Amino acid sequence: MARLNRARRFHFYSGMYFPPTYLPLFQPIPPSLMVYLPPPPPGYALGYYGGYAVVYDPTTRFVASVIDLFNY
Repeated sequence: MARLNRARRFHFYSGMYFPPTYLPLFQPIPPSLMVYLPPPPPGYALGYYGGYAVVYDPTTRFVASVIDLFNY
């Protein structure tokens, strides 16, 4: 498993737009974690990247909500 340098990772914030190059890098949220999360709003998707669980609009790449999983 590759190590992640937490100081140099891309930071996600609510209300931001992320670059289109990051969209293919998102992974699905593990089913064991989905038990604790509410469903995303209609038209939004949930993704995992670099230790973040991100609720985003896949067409505009607008970030609605972010959970930094390394802080838990």
